[in-house]
Amino acid sequence: MARAQFWGIMNVDKWRLIPRAGSLIKSLSDEEYWQSAELLKRVHPLLPTPELQELNTAILANAKNPRDPAAGLGKLALPLELLEIILELIEGPSDIACLCGCNKTLWAIGYKYLVKASQAYPNNWQGDRILCLGDRSDDLPEGLLAPEEQKELEKLERKYHFRPTGRILTFMCQRAIPRSPPGNHWTVRPDEFDVYDGRWILCNSSKRQYVRADTVREIAGDAVNLGDVLLSQICWSSCPDIGISGYEGDVHRGLWAGDRFLITTLDELKDDQLEHEGIWQDMSGDVMQKVLEIWRRIHGPDWPETAPSN
Repeated sequence: MARAQFWGIMNVDKWRLIPRAGSLIKSLSDEEYWQSAELLKRVHPLLPTPELQELNTAILANAKNPRDPAAGLGKLALPLELLEIILELIEGPSDIACLCGCNKTLWAIGYKYLVKASQAYPNNWQGDRILCLGDRSDDLPEGLLAPEEQKELEKLERKYHFRPTGRILTFMCQRAIPRSPPGNHWTVRPDEFDVYDGRWILCNSSKRQYVRADTVREIAGDAVNLGDVLLSQICWSSCPDIGISGYEGDVHRGLWAGDRFLITTLDELKDDQLEHEGIWQDMSGDVMQKVLEIWRRIHGPDWPETAPSN
């Protein structure tokens, strides 16, 4: 009897791994709920702390124009464009905070760069390529790797002889960094944010598709959130064994595996659509139909009690 297939949630851009990869059925059920919750935290936007927001509001009320002598910038009394270039070139939120904390005008100009630098931390997975890869897979989603990345992988394949089947995840996990660095006090990923709030949507920016949090709640109640939905769509393996008895679907060939994701609001999505003149497609109904099929196979045909029947 073949051994069970194990899975790892991986960020291909940052080469990071959510630790303790396990069986897919546990990840898609309450047994290892933390995995989907951790995935949700990493694609949810970093938010300024309430204390920082309050401080920013107070400072903005008293900030002056950088060319105004009363601003007290001294030799830094430069045109706004030059100050923004300087802030853009500074790496790391701590250095930006040190500069901006010296002067109210500098703070007013640099606050957005402070938030942006904080969001660039490795434990922020917004906009990155993500997939949940099975360790019995002998392929990757088509187009997942850039040409230079594919060449590097082929070079390492020849060096370490990790083909044929079953070694891609093992190899990638060996190279991936298992844990993210500690967070910083400028921004937070609040555990208490309402993932079912109708404002939130899970966006696949590669395919310009999204799933609405309010639709998830309408269909599945509080039993499923956007992290669960994302995990169910990014699984990838050439082996169909996912450990769910009687399931004959194609969850192991996820249509979103290796795509780029972020969680944002409907208002921000509308602004993006107007700016880029692109069309975003609401996939909430189609995706949730697949989610219900998987979860009902795991938990029973009446799962969840709050969900309407098909």
